Amino acid sequence: NMVLVNDSVAAVGVGADPELKSLLSKTLGVEVYEVNIAGLSLPGVCAVTNNKAMLCHPQTTDEEVKKLEEIFNIPVNISTVNCGYPYLRVGMLANSYGVVVGEATTGPEMAHIEASLGLIG
Repeated sequence: NMVLVNDSVAAVGVGADPELKSLLSKTLGVEVYEVNIAGLSLPGVCAVTNNKAMLCHPQTTDEEVKKLEEIFNIPVNISTVNCGYPYLRVGMLANSYGVVVGEATTGPEMAHIEASLGLIG
């Protein structure tokens, strides 16, 4: 719940333990940033990312989106999963090649998720 990561960058919640940031940086070989998403310091549950794009909680602010786009250098979009659930990681796993979602995810949500993560088109 605390970590959002792709192959290039990691994000942890604002105020995260410096030891966690150091461990992530050394282990994964990525820069680690502190972010809030939707006002929460749980980026790992509020967003899903791959190397192409990111999806975030519907209450993510424009300022938070801009910061995430700058840090990760990928487009950021808003989404839900499992018929309107805002905490994306609870119902979604993704990488740059595919996505797995919970069975309650609607067709329109799935189409939006696939397109936004750069998995189709």
